[in-house]
Amino acid sequence: MVFCGKPSGGCHACRARKTRVSRIGIYVKNSVILVLEGQALLLNRLLSSRFFTDQPQCDKIDIAEGGCTQCKRAKRTCPGYRIAGELIFRDESSNVVRKFKATEARHKKALAGRRHFAASSSSAQSTTSSPRVSESDQEEKYQSEISVTSPEVVQQDQLSLSYSLAPNLEDRATSFFAFHYILDPKGPSKPLMDRATDLFQNQHLDESLLASMRAVGLAAYSHTAHAPSLMNNAKYQYLRAIQFTNAAIRNPEDVKKDSTLMAIQILAIFETVTGCRQRSLKDWIEHVYGAAAVIRLRGPEQVQTLGGRRLLLHAVSNILINCVYRGIRLPEHLREYLFETFKQSAESRLEYLLMDVMVRFADLRAGVQDGSVTGLANILSSALEMDSVLLKLYTNPPPGWEYKTILTDAQTDVIFDGRYHIYSDHLVALMWNWLRTLRIMLNGMIREILLNGFTATPPLFTHVKYTAQFQTATETIFALQGDILASVPQHVGRGNPPRSMATQAHSDNIEEVPPITMSEASSLIWPLWFAGNMANATDKIREFTLRILHSIGDIQGVRQAHVLANLLQTKSAIRVWDMQRETAHPSRSALLIQDSLKTS
Repeated sequence: MVFCGKPSGGCHACRARKTRVSRIGIYVKNSVILVLEGQALLLNRLLSSRFFTDQPQCDKIDIAEGGCTQCKRAKRTCPGYRIAGELIFRDESSNVVRKFKATEARHKKALAGRRHFAASSSSAQSTTSSPRVSESDQEEKYQSEISVTSPEVVQQDQLSLSYSLAPNLEDRATSFFAFHYILDPKGPSKPLMDRATDLFQNQHLDESLLASMRAVGLAAYSHTAHAPSLMNNAKYQYLRAIQFTNAAIRNPEDVKKDSTLMAIQILAIFETVTGCRQRSLKDWIEHVYGAAAVIRLRGPEQVQTLGGRRLLLHAVSNILINCVYRGIRLPEHLREYLFETFKQSAESRLEYLLMDVMVRFADLRAGVQDGSVTGLANILSSALEMDSVLLKLYTNPPPGWEYKTILTDAQTDVIFDGRYHIYSDHLVALMWNWLRTLRIMLNGMIREILLNGFTATPPLFTHVKYTAQFQTATETIFALQGDILASVPQHVGRGNPPRSMATQAHSDNIEEVPPITMSEASSLIWPLWFAGNMANATDKIREFTLRILHSIGDIQGVRQAHVLANLLQTKSAIRVWDMQRETAHPSRSALLIQDSLKTS
């Protein structure tokens, strides 16, 4: 209740003239009725003497029955006195209702963009500790941007929930990550982070893993919900994850845990989600090589379990991308564990055969660059042999890996040239795109070798079959480029036919437009960049790839897509990769790995 001062006992005319009253003729000693929110509240208490008193006060006005003497002397009609008991409390019902509705409207507006996030079930225990972290360069990168005083960097009133038992911010971030990167898809493949499901069920959740999940979950939700205030929380969790990871690497037992390796891999995902500059590509690959160093410390026992093999394949696949691009060999210990994983598998899966060819192709490119492989005929023979293996996979895929090609006249920004593919799940589409990318690189090498032979003195490859091979390689490159573009709707489009990304982002019909996970969108950015960066890419193809990459960055929240789009637009190479050392090295997220390797 607001205290408005001692009420005047004068009549209306005297109060308007600011004439002081001599004494109060009405004494209130009984109960008073308070009207609030439409209900009568009986207050059985005596009123405080600060408002009313039984003792008269000497002043200028005499109160008389029928009116005051001051009004009588002024020859005006006295309007009478107010009932003193009614002056003690004021009816604030309308003001209370107005303020309540305004507050409720603000909460609804704040929570409107977070409904699906708040509805996600909590799946991990939260932590309340808030230690400072890591001496790494990443800490210097982010400490200049944030000042962490507690785990809840964002004020609670910004993210207040309607229910007291709703999951807290950290639990919701973990659930958001699980939805986008862990949940099983409906198809023959398994998610890249499916090992986390077993760790959740067995309660083997170390702080490094939890903090990395929260970091990615908060960063991803910050982009998709347009809540930039959450990014400070994400960076805080990122630095905590680095600290816990470094602590795990110091421990000879913790470094062999699946949770430690998975935490480093998730830190690489953080760079994909948040990276707005080309440096993020360097940070991403350094995390990947940090995982490679941890794989060495884990030893051969890791390939004895299914979960260990899955984590190994995920880490090695990312390293192979860098090795093939830069033309360097896969580190020997990774090669050994990878081939042992192939032997442990009872079936020949498409990804195993694909990774085997990637290893061989990286070796071939490295051999050509360092001069250990010479002779155009030898190089051509090796490239043709590897492409024949991939061609068999292409024409005779394993069961469940087939896809359909749909021709349509529908006008939408995610369909290129009226054609798109339908795959059983997005991971199958990912494998197909890497197969296409690898075949494009192989056929590009075949064309280059043949051209060098045609123009040599004396000319080489004069037989007519080489001319046919050159034409076949050229047509293959164009066809595979079109297939990559046809896979775009699988990763970013929904509906039949696929709808535009902007339409899906603002759709309220969840059943009509199923949600697209960030793992789906992020798995497309590298093949799409490669297709748009090819020498034969037309202006129409470049415009399409640029639009999709920027849409993935804006709508799906994968910020690294903007980096690749800028590289494509400026026709620039990935300079940060070219400046890296030719040998694999651990990431800044695991500085202690180097020392561990020296002492092991």
